[in-house]
Amino acid sequence: MKHWLIGISVFLLVAPQILAQKNQVDIGLLSESWLTIRGQSNINTFQCQYSFGNDANTTYFIGDYNSGKLIINDVQLNIPVREFKCGNKLLNKDLQKTLEAKKQPAIGIHIEKLKIDPDSLLNAGNKVWAKLTIAGVERLKQIDYSIDFIDKRIFLMKGSIQIDMESFKIDTLKRFLGAIKIEEQVGVSFLFKFEHKYE
Repeated sequence: MKHWLIGISVFLLVAPQILAQKNQVDIGLLSESWLTIRGQSNINTFQCQYSFGNDANTTYFIGDYNSGKLIINDVQLNIPVREFKCGNKLLNKDLQKTLEAKKQPAIGIHIEKLKIDPDSLLNAGNKVWAKLTIAGVERLKQIDYSIDFIDKRIFLMKGSIQIDMESFKIDTLKRFLGAIKIEEQVGVSFLFKFEHKYE
């Protein structure tokens, strides 16, 4: 009788964990993912893009299916500033200097919970709070995003946000004796391509 009661107690403790594990899925970031910074100076516009490429192959997250919705927990991305391509070496160096790449080599994005409804046809106009770390300064920002499902396993997260450089204590770069000045507002857009192994 005693052993029987112990067995039930162990089952009651372990069963919820087993059920939870069955609902868990591995979420991988695919190589086609990218993030772009767009800005304007007093004479022209600029665009700098980071393509995840092979770096995406080692980036994984844990997701849970709950009531038919996919919840991806603790989405963290560290984007190396020196890997942004701005069209020429001079602009590349300008961006690295502006974002203090020597002291702060990465831009950080942290989303605590990302909720996705695979059955919804209206996965646009969503908002999520994210911690952004730029030049070593962390700020909580709201990101607009949409979800597009390619098939049952692959989906795209597309989004954008306006960044006020001053809020991250970034001095916009001046070149040529102050003749060129970058505007305080820059736009960040991204496409994250995810794949999950849920059956």
